[in-house]
Amino acid sequence: LVMDKTQFIGTLKALGSSESSLRRIFLYLAMMLVGRGMLWGNAIALVLCLLQQHFRWLRLLDPDIYYMDYVPVQVDWLTWLMVNLGTLLLTFLMLLAPTHIISRISPVRALRFE
Repeated sequence: LVMDKTQFIGTLKALGSSESSLRRIFLYLAMMLVGRGMLWGNAIALVLCLLQQHFRWLRLLDPDIYYMDYVPVQVDWLTWLMVNLGTLLLTFLMLLAPTHIISRISPVRALRFE
């Protein structure tokens, strides 16, 4: 995202934008992408889990070994919430490093960059 928008960064720097505001813009954009992906992923996973919990359509287990022929699923909402918050926090921390690239971009070189 940062390398793709090099000319945009150069223009904003030439107009006097601060490093911290540029980093916030890119963190916001990246977190919006991550949030959208997590929203879709959670929706699909939740639908699949609830379908399995109610209809037991996944029957992969050998009943002679496991004493059941379906895969049991239990949705624990607190665990679900903690995993999502941990994922958001870890993703945010990992996105801090690439935003340091913004400070190394020179406005003159960025505007000539093709």
